Amino acid sequence: MGLTRIIIGGVALIAAALIVPGIELEWGDEPVRTVIVLGVLALLFGVINAYIKPILRVISLPVNLLSMGLTSFVINAGLLLLLAWLVGRIWEPVLHLADFPPTLDIAAITAAVAGSIVISIVTTILSVLTPD
Repeated sequence: MGLTRIIIGGVALIAAALIVPGIELEWGDEPVRTVIVLGVLALLFGVINAYIKPILRVISLPVNLLSMGLTSFVINAGLLLLLAWLVGRIWEPVLHLADFPPTLDIAAITAAVAGSIVISIVTTILSVLTPD
């Protein structure tokens, strides 16, 4: 998990928060707080993507093959919900997907799926544009 991947994940989270209506990112008014919030979110998102996502992808491989890759969006949406829940538990709730946390409803799941699509697109574009 390199610094470049963490920065790309942070930029993708910002893009999702700006594009998807159900995702709210409370980064504050002060520049220092903004950097801290984005750093914590990007770091946790990087850890989740580095350690939990590969395990879930292997477990869901048969279903992913049958659905021609659409299961990946569901996994990414679940990981985005996990990120919002973890940040709210560990630190403070700065990432909201509709009313989640604490309420998990269809609006939160829709925002998570839309956010996962935006994050996938931004991450792919930035990964192609940046050298390894």
